[in-house]
Amino acid sequence: MPSFENLNMAWIGPPGSGKKTAVQNALKVIADRYEIPYNPQKKYWKLQPDKTEGAGVSNNDGEEKDDDTPTGLPYECSTLHFAFDMYRMSMKDKIYLGSILDRWTNSQNLFLADKGAQAPPRILVLYHAHVMSDESLLLIHHAVESLEGNILIWLTSEEPLPVRLADSFFTIPVGGEDHLGKAIQASSHLTTHDVWLDWFRAKIKEAQGMTLKIDTVLTLRTWVYTCLQRNLRWQQLLYYWFTVLLEMSDEFAPSQSEGAIARSSGAKIGKEKMKRLVEDILHLEATAGFSSLPSYRIPIAWEAFFLSQVKILAS
Repeated sequence: MPSFENLNMAWIGPPGSGKKTAVQNALKVIADRYEIPYNPQKKYWKLQPDKTEGAGVSNNDGEEKDDDTPTGLPYECSTLHFAFDMYRMSMKDKIYLGSILDRWTNSQNLFLADKGAQAPPRILVLYHAHVMSDESLLLIHHAVESLEGNILIWLTSEEPLPVRLADSFFTIPVGGEDHLGKAIQASSHLTTHDVWLDWFRAKIKEAQGMTLKIDTVLTLRTWVYTCLQRNLRWQQLLYYWFTVLLEMSDEFAPSQSEGAIARSSGAKIGKEKMKRLVEDILHLEATAGFSSLPSYRIPIAWEAFFLSQVKILAS
């Protein structure tokens, strides 16, 4: 394992495989090395000035404010780091990240001021970095190239880093099963089945039997808002849809058991139709990590995607 103290780092691996745990362990190693306490605390990041004091006068001169009141963006902090979850930023990630980077790169930790040149690094951690937008990616790229001193950025991601960032980060692969998911399932007595796969199997089966008419658009809109209301993301939608297509394909079914499930839930997809479906998906934009569609385009893009796929499946 390389030294943590002078590298921007990225832990890459599937969901629940232990990336956040690895980050926490690395932070503890640094804290122990510099003999400083490591006690992460939960706080809330506010974009707007606090106008509750001084008869409506801001008490922080318009700067971002962090305090213990349960409003704003939750984040984790210690004397070493700030840690934010990109999922929680939703579609405001470029706004939040801009204020966070401005605050983090233009301030000093007074608790470590007496250590001078021997001070430990100050680390900004971004969990689930793969869901950040293109604009946030540019902010991170600019920050990495302009950072001075001992300020570092650490990321966790389920997708490989884009070319823009790959050369600036030391990548650590994290493998294994979904430990977090299994722990939640065990504690909550949940089944291990992914119901989204069932939902998409049912919709593809429904699409295969559709007769296209004007009411088809209304049906597809209910699909779109079912996904949006449950916070399914654009890339997740494509992952589930493509996974079910592969299951239902003659040629690409991943295993006999999964293929049997798929064939029992709908007609198998022939080679030529599968080719047309895949070519249609390949024309879509923002299908990888570290990219996104503008919020106003998402419902329209989803509706257009469903319609183009249903046309092929129903033909």
